Amino acid sequence: MTLTLTDLRALEILDSRGRPTLQVEAALSSGVRAVAQVPSGASTGTHEAHEWRDGGARYGGKGVQGAVRHVAEIFAPALRGFPVEDQRALDARLVAIDGTPDKSGTGANAVLGISCAAARAVSVARGEPLYRALSLGAPQLPVPMINIFSGGLHAGGNVEFQDFLIIPRGGRGGLGAVAAGQ
Repeated sequence: MTLTLTDLRALEILDSRGRPTLQVEAALSSGVRAVAQVPSGASTGTHEAHEWRDGGARYGGKGVQGAVRHVAEIFAPALRGFPVEDQRALDARLVAIDGTPDKSGTGANAVLGISCAAARAVSVARGEPLYRALSLGAPQLPVPMINIFSGGLHAGGNVEFQDFLIIPRGGRGGLGAVAAGQ
């Protein structure tokens, strides 16, 4: 049986900093429902995807009621009946519906929320861990990155680079700084 999307719902929630963000619920033809909350960064670079924020006085302009409407009025009708087991195909469809390179048409928060909620729903419907449902292969331990010094816009622009990191090399223990290009 092919799993298809039957419904999408979204609501505005508050993140750990008390800032509005988006929660999306995806419902599948199997009856499974899953939710995802969209993380929201403190800053957005010029080459990053665009979060939809409402502007105005409410929550200092950071509200996401417009993104909630985009999920309900744009994405839900366009995706009803769409097969969701191929995550790449779903993500490509989400990007096509938005129609902009930086997701400013509907908001990266709406696009990401739908993508993550659908992936979680497929995972639950299959009874598989999320990494397996996404076909990411065998699980691996993440490589830690230790931030030594922060610069860039976070430091008032006095240092050109945003982060100076130490990253383990080789996997045999010990830490070594990784130079650019290595």
